[in-house]
Amino acid sequence: MNGAVLLMILFGAGVLLGLSILLLTVVVRATDRGEMFRWWIVRDKVRAKRKEEEEEKVAGRR
Repeated sequence: MNGAVLLMILFGAGVLLGLSILLLTVVVRATDRGEMFRWWIVRDKVRAKRKEEEEEKVAGRR
């Protein structure tokens, strides 16, 4: 019983460590390119473009 619990705790800690390292490498790579928060920038650009297209459609209908 005790060995199984210890094994589960170690496995959980290893998974957390692996995920944090993965996240850190992604963030570092994004900052290396000078594009921190790249995903948010792209998403905002796409939203702005969609909004402009919708406004053009509305203006065209009038």
